[in-house]
Amino acid sequence: IRRDLPAGSDVEVTLRIDESRIVTVKAYVPLLDEEFETKIEMRRTGANVEFLKSDFEGELKRFREAKSKAAAVDAESAARFVGNVEESPLLQEVKDALVAAKGDPDAAAKCERRLLELKLKLDDAVDALEWPTLIAEAKDWLSYLKRAADQDGNEQQKEKTNTLAAEIERIISERKAERLRKRIDLVRSLYWEILFAQPSFWVEQHRRMEREQAKMTDQSRATRLLGQGRDCMGKNNVIGLQNIVRQLWDLLPKEVAEAAKRGYESSLVR
Repeated sequence: IRRDLPAGSDVEVTLRIDESRIVTVKAYVPLLDEEFETKIEMRRTGANVEFLKSDFEGELKRFREAKSKAAAVDAESAARFVGNVEESPLLQEVKDALVAAKGDPDAAAKCERRLLELKLKLDDAVDALEWPTLIAEAKDWLSYLKRAADQDGNEQQKEKTNTLAAEIERIISERKAERLRKRIDLVRSLYWEILFAQPSFWVEQHRRMEREQAKMTDQSRATRLLGQGRDCMGKNNVIGLQNIVRQLWDLLPKEVAEAAKRGYESSLVR
């Protein structure tokens, strides 16, 4: 490709198979308005039992994590999706197939097929369980972005904000969970892009770091960095202050650092 693509860019993939079982793949990149084509030679390989077992355990872990978040979902709806998976004969079939697959290539191949079917079922269940949370998250981040763009964004950032808002509204109406996740990532990225460009953000962050110093993992280094930060502010050295604040974030527990960054949001409303 001629240039790098932003994270989350759309790629439209089309697969075709002919009578000779030759698979043709076309990938169209809307942002570049270019299409790429190649062929895949289908070669049958034996299923790896250990990989299948690990893959199955990973899928169950993903499902359990989604299930634990289901408290925020309508109880009846959540229970229905959880039950569809937990009571499915497919789940037990995969477990039985994993046991039979040891030393039996045919059983391993069958297990691989059934596991793929289970993954598709789990995808639907996880998306359904997370959907209300995704909508709330998208709306929260959009509200943060709109306020940041209105106050400090340039014309291009404001236009991009409006575009993202329209895309998210359409995706919610189409109920496309994976697309919504990608748009939330883009909203976050644009939000931080706007804030990070403001010198006042870094000054406020330094002040917050002073208040959070007791939670930092290395107190002597924190004291030294905070002093350097004050020196940067005195010299109007914004780049140096950015570097200092980023190092201070690394000394905090992740959730505390994220809360400190988001805390600037309250100062956007004047």
